[in-house]
Amino acid sequence: MNDISALDYQAFLVRFWRTDTQQAWRILVKNIQTGDKHHFASFAQLVAFFYDNTQTEPDAIAP
Repeated sequence: MNDISALDYQAFLVRFWRTDTQQAWRILVKNIQTGDKHHFASFAQLVAFFYDNTQTEPDAIAP
């Protein structure tokens, strides 16, 4: 991999599972760099998590 800072690169493992076809999918996201795990009960929560974690702070944007 090239010289990419931790702020410019994030890797996640995403797992979806359910115990039977009548139940909702469960979702687990694991940050590969830190090992942090996050559980979600819906796809909307998963999307919101990725959205929140990929937003650039306004003062961090170069002119």
